[in-house]
Amino acid sequence: MADRHVLLEQLSRHPSFYLYEESVIQAAASRLQSNFPDAQFLYSMKCNPAGRVLDTVFGQGFGADAASLGEVLAAEAHGVSPELIYFSAPARTEEDLRSAWGRCVLIADS
Repeated sequence: MADRHVLLEQLSRHPSFYLYEESVIQAAASRLQSNFPDAQFLYSMKCNPAGRVLDTVFGQGFGADAASLGEVLAAEAHGVSPELIYFSAPARTEEDLRSAWGRCVLIADS
């Protein structure tokens, strides 16, 4: 858990904020991978697209579940390889599909 000094500093500068502990995210990812060693996990980008969270999750070898072109591009920018970015959403435009082509696995779900 973050130390008291960090919390007090943030409270003095911001009326509200989110504080994530990288080691907790890493431990949760490691538990999943240990319990399901043959599974390839995908992180739902809409869950939390914060850059450092993405770096931490993707640094553990997770792929990306993207529901928009922006999420595909964010996963790509955070180093996820195209074969581990899955783009699935019911309201994709033709332009979204053209722009995503070659950057991800396109899921034909609708």
